[in-house]
Amino acid sequence: MKTNKVKATQEAYRKACAELEERGRLTPDALVEAARAASHPLHAYFDWDDTRAAAKWRREQAREIIARVTVEITRSGRVIDTIVYVRDPSVNLDAQGYRNVSRLSAAEKRAAMEYALGQLEGALARADEVAVALGFEEELTSFKRRVKAARAAIQPSL
Repeated sequence: MKTNKVKATQEAYRKACAELEERGRLTPDALVEAARAASHPLHAYFDWDDTRAAAKWRREQAREIIARVTVEITRSGRVIDTIVYVRDPSVNLDAQGYRNVSRLSAAEKRAAMEYALGQLEGALARADEVAVALGFEEELTSFKRRVKAARAAIQPSL
């Protein structure tokens, strides 16, 4: 159940987006431009300090670069491109850091896999919201069952 504060925030988001949509196409650039005015209801949700915002963006770009580092491995006679780095499973969720998968202990591998599965569940929750909005619940339900079965199959081997 959503708190009143969350509902109020979501209502502000919805209203601002609906207003932009009515004026034309809703885009991130249009929302940023509208929110630039200090009087805009979403102004406070943006970081207007260009130095701080640039640093945040560069960290995001660094994350993308790290995520794109791959290596070829051979499994069951197949050559596969796979990731080299995962989020460091030994640090708190609010801390930064990546580790080379080849250097993880068995417990860290399990933690890294659990984190990846949690990310997948988050993406599935978002897809579920889209499916409900578009009337594709049944199609997604069968996919979620397959993912749940895959997670169950993976769990004992971790």
